[in-house]
Amino acid sequence: MRFKITIRMKHVIWFIGLSLIGMILYKMYVFNQLSANYKSGYSYFWYNLSSSQSKADAIIRYWTSDEKRESYVRRLIMYDFAFIFIYVILLCNILYICLQQQNRLWLNKFLRTGIISIIIAGTLNLVQDYFNFLSIDRGYSYHFILIVTYAKWIFVLIAIVPLIMTLFLKPLRTIQKHIKPAV
Repeated sequence: MRFKITIRMKHVIWFIGLSLIGMILYKMYVFNQLSANYKSGYSYFWYNLSSSQSKADAIIRYWTSDEKRESYVRRLIMYDFAFIFIYVILLCNILYICLQQQNRLWLNKFLRTGIISIIIAGTLNLVQDYFNFLSIDRGYSYHFILIVTYAKWIFVLIAIVPLIMTLFLKPLRTIQKHIKPAV
């Protein structure tokens, strides 16, 4: 018995995409730690989730007080732009492939909603990063960034739920093949 390994172009694209995401996430992690100078509560992550204006402004003042920290934050945001582009393309591709395999009308509606949600989440992430750049340039934070951040994660969750649902459901076509027609 011979096993034949076929590598399709989509597998190569997936491998390259996931490798790029891994490398970008690693660089973002490193720049996040360097921007905070390994000081707890002053990283880019905590800036995006800071619930008070004074805390966000204190983080920005901490970053802008040193040119290296400021450049690390700027590089992190640039890597985040690349990450946004790649994750939107990959998740839309995954959702579309699941959409092609499912024949359930209710699940197809959720998958279409997931595609729209991930595009909205990517757009909100772009808006968030743009205003983070402006915050560094101007020296103060925009308080609505917290709302944008939470909205982004809500839309990502809306996109991921139907994807998880498809993992537990077989495509309807494969189930119907095994059902014998009534005579």
